[in-house]
Amino acid sequence: MALTGEYSQTFDRDDICQCLFGGQTVNSNTLATRDAAKLTGAASSNNACSSDCDDCDDCCIVVSGSCVDAGKRDANDWVADYFGLPTDYQSTICFAPRIRNFVADVQGYFGFNHDCAQNFYARFNMPITWTEWNLNYTEKIIEEGTRDHQKGYFDASYVARVDLVKQATDFFTGRSVPALATATFEALACSKWAPACDSCFDRKKVKVADVEGVLGWNFACDDECYIGLNVRATAPTGTRPKGEFLFEPIIGNGKHWELGGGLTSHAQLWHCDHSDAALNFYLDANITHLFKACQTRCFDLTGRPNSRYWLALKLGANKDGLAGGSGETPELSDFQFASAFAPVANLTCVKVNVRANVQADIALKFAYTTGCGFGADLGYNFWMRSCDKIKRCRLTRLETENWALKGTAYVYGFETFPTSNADQGTPVALAPSASAPTIACGDSANTLSNIDNPQTAVFIAPSESATIISANCLANAQCVGASDSGNVNTSIQPKLLSASDIDFVGSKGMSHKIFAHLDYNWKNGKNYIPFVGVGGSGEFGQENGCDERCDESVDAACSFMQSCDSDNIARDCVRCAISQWSVWIKGGVAFN
Repeated sequence: MALTGEYSQTFDRDDICQCLFGGQTVNSNTLATRDAAKLTGAASSNNACSSDCDDCDDCCIVVSGSCVDAGKRDANDWVADYFGLPTDYQSTICFAPRIRNFVADVQGYFGFNHDCAQNFYARFNMPITWTEWNLNYTEKIIEEGTRDHQKGYFDASYVARVDLVKQATDFFTGRSVPALATATFEALACSKWAPACDSCFDRKKVKVADVEGVLGWNFACDDECYIGLNVRATAPTGTRPKGEFLFEPIIGNGKHWELGGGLTSHAQLWHCDHSDAALNFYLDANITHLFKACQTRCFDLTGRPNSRYWLALKLGANKDGLAGGSGETPELSDFQFASAFAPVANLTCVKVNVRANVQADIALKFAYTTGCGFGADLGYNFWMRSCDKIKRCRLTRLETENWALKGTAYVYGFETFPTSNADQGTPVALAPSASAPTIACGDSANTLSNIDNPQTAVFIAPSESATIISANCLANAQCVGASDSGNVNTSIQPKLLSASDIDFVGSKGMSHKIFAHLDYNWKNGKNYIPFVGVGGSGEFGQENGCDERCDESVDAACSFMQSCDSDNIARDCVRCAISQWSVWIKGGVAFN
């Protein structure tokens, strides 16, 4: 019987960022080389950063509004408009993600020497785990933004800066949304970066991780070597992914039952008869299957990394005679804006059944014993898990409601052009969809023309001819503050999002570990032998070179992703595995 107390901590901050955000982050060194005008005059906002925020510079995201001067934003800046921020807002958000674990592993090994069970054994592990997963992010505001949103951009009414989101991290934690007069704006509910309260930023859990039981038989066994086979099963006593947080604390294997088998062997390589010192070699090779488990996961759109944070607009029936085209017979729109916005994450978060066909865990070590109680081990461990097989078991909101990507287009036009902020005009809900932009580049400055299937929006009143609908301002007016009237476009017809647009991508993992252990046992000639030892390990996870979901033929953002493969095409799996170091102390007793 033994008890091991182990502490571990990750050290691969950049690799974790790569798994979470793909290639759409920039290194702090890269940020430092950007034009000084982009990063000066910054007001710090560290309300959600941990005590080690000085290290929050490993990987960064720059958030820039669509009207930030072109000389101050890069192609891979995230568009602030999508998050309910002003069009002239700009900030940097940097991350130092970290996972910390403490495990108290209760272990037992029982060898049977009865005639009916010669060389059989049973083993169990019960790890009691404390874990903390923390993004350790901090936002530094470069420009708070002063621009209001013109009538028609989010609402039929003018939206003042004071009613918009204060800072980007307020959106990503679900803490804040724009206050709109008639339309609703859903707060982010899935893949959040942290809870919405300041006092509960750290994400910690305590639970018994998966309990493993093994039954084996050493069919060849003597004093110098043995070889045997075993069957093993794992009961899922850990936590189940819920999709609420992007960096969600997980204990165990995700609630999978496991069943498999293994091979174990030992060979004595050298022995000194005089001192009883010896050098031994051990090999453990285990393969298991992870059975179907129900989990809640949040997904991006196919070929569009981080699109879960885009903004979608809800469409309903055309009740106002909205049409498109300036000819004598304009085409009626199938839809109109239904006065609701939601982050894509709220629409793609769904219960799914997940399984993994193969998980392999292979360890080998050399063990030296002195013959007077001291021993030293040096070993290597290989771990691999095949790609998740995902099958959704619930309908998504994209199948029960009509949604489209908003981009930076107007959602209202006006039958009568408003002459001032106080004048509401006569608003008409449009039906724009903008499937071409990405989270990193948005629409071009000419926002009104960069929508799907653009047509001049017209209003067909009962028993009247078509009336052209005006925008609150020209295409560029929201950026320059003008108030000229002009024609506004709508999509005829808009492109709706569907379940087929969801990227039900799985993940796989692989890591290599080197470990060492020193121990001492008290051989007192009695029927029990106490022992104690200390050890440590370094584990190195293998990651993708870039976000393998990236498809250059679909997503222009791929052009600036880091270290992409030459055959950069959409794939069905992403490799993610953490790198971590660990130390432990182990004590126990062997007895007959």
